Amino acid sequence: MSLEAIIARIKSDGDARVAEIESASKAKTAEILAESEKRARAVEARIRETGEHEAAGTRARVVSMAELNARKSLLGAKQELLDEAFAAADGELGSLKKDAWRAVFNHLVADADLKGSYEVITSKREAAFLDDAFLKSFSGPKLALTKETREQGGGFVLRGGRTELNFTFPALTRSLRPLLEKELLGILGIEG
Repeated sequence: MSLEAIIARIKSDGDARVAEIESASKAKTAEILAESEKRARAVEARIRETGEHEAAGTRARVVSMAELNARKSLLGAKQELLDEAFAAADGELGSLKKDAWRAVFNHLVADADLKGSYEVITSKREAAFLDDAFLKSFSGPKLALTKETREQGGGFVLRGGRTELNFTFPALTRSLRPLLEKELLGILGIEG
């Protein structure tokens, strides 16, 4: 599955989730504001005896707190949506078929601009995607598949001596998340 297809699927799932979260958030906001207005009116009535100025200040603080709580709720919903989107991306990447997985492998190894020799550590499923001919096709580093396997959510680790380079999909999405969050929210039509 291509990156564009993954993004399109994430956008589609995200759009549905955004609509659901926005609806729930608006209802919660209205509920919070209604309760705050009710509390503000009650406070205002009690305080009216001591002066209109004090009542207006209290009402403004209560409404401000309600708006702050609504913003916190919306921020939490956005964070939850991003968590779901990145979990879905991890899932999609972790289930790539052989040709797509090899294409990602090629891209990551080529972009790393490595020199020397490295052992490739993958999951048992992904180890079947690699063979000596494929690994010897790289012009940069010398790669060899190790017998060691790790169930790491997809991707691979390159080990050269005591150094390990983590190209697992969860690690890659974690490292890219700060760069992609705002863009993803934009794609989903949500203000960051």
